[in-house]
Amino acid sequence: MRSGRMIWEEILERPYIYRIREAGERENAYVLLSEGEVLVIDPRSPAMLRSIRRLACGLLYAEGIEHVSKEQIFFTDETLVAGMEDILQESETGRERRTQNADGKEKADTGLNAFANVTANTKAGTLRIGGVLLCCIRAEGHAPGMRCLWLAEKGILFSGDIVGCDHLPEVPVRDKKVDALGLQIETVRRLRRLPLQMILPGSGRAAGLDEAPERMRAQDRGAVYPADACYRKDAGDERCAGNGKSAGNKKYGGNGKTAASCAREVCTAVLDEMIRQYCIRILEVYQKVPLQGSISLDKLKTRMKAAGTGRREEKSTESICRYLCDRKYIHAREDESGQTLYERGSVFLTDWKL
Repeated sequence: MRSGRMIWEEILERPYIYRIREAGERENAYVLLSEGEVLVIDPRSPAMLRSIRRLACGLLYAEGIEHVSKEQIFFTDETLVAGMEDILQESETGRERRTQNADGKEKADTGLNAFANVTANTKAGTLRIGGVLLCCIRAEGHAPGMRCLWLAEKGILFSGDIVGCDHLPEVPVRDKKVDALGLQIETVRRLRRLPLQMILPGSGRAAGLDEAPERMRAQDRGAVYPADACYRKDAGDERCAGNGKSAGNKKYGGNGKTAASCAREVCTAVLDEMIRQYCIRILEVYQKVPLQGSISLDKLKTRMKAAGTGRREEKSTESICRYLCDRKYIHAREDESGQTLYERGSVFLTDWKL
């Protein structure tokens, strides 16, 4: 049962970026504030969006800005809009509270309630919030129509659920004509080419912000963590692994690496590990397809569970089969009952390029 208690965390100053999550939950939402304008990214519930609106007004007021001049809402995944329609349609601009000036005359106070230009923005090429310009990047794979937001000035990627920094995003089949896993891997490769300093995902920890302890990586084979993270957080102080030098130095002693280069390595390591984990999954599924004869999708899932990987493979097994079929590692046919059967293809999977 959800608690309804919201936890706010400041990530960056100027522009101000905050991460919001409900207590006890993994899903993240983000708020960017600049020059009296507000961008809300992936609000998870009407209650969360209302909390964001209340706190955003107070934060701007603390900076000497009396009211919100514009609000935009961006969903990285179109499915997140479901259940939010009513609050998105609310006309906050028409709600004015009447207060009095010092001379007793009434005035309209729009400081707490004036949210104009409320939009569920999923396809815009760029977004401008105050003095900040963000680029919208197409990110197909995990779900149709997904978009990421790229803040190039700071090297920050709002990735939504396309990236998992402590888990591997499942890639279920939503359209049998689309190679969803191939699109997912290609998206991760494209994101890897960005000069990343921080990845802010839709759930779980953030790369470049929440570095995981080594013991967590050792305990969960299915989790995605940087294999050789350049730095970690230790009692609030960023330290370069192994040399004990604090992030206050321009160079991390001994290795000549700056904080920016270390953050870049951490983000790249997360994306590299995602691709490696997808490769492992592909190989596991391929090895369960018999050399002779055929196997149905249901039996294939059962075999994956028996091998101890079913909890990770369940939602992605079909998309992996589609990936393998497109590359002729396996091929599919239907039996008399219309059930899809998989057989080994004309190409052996001994080495492959992603």
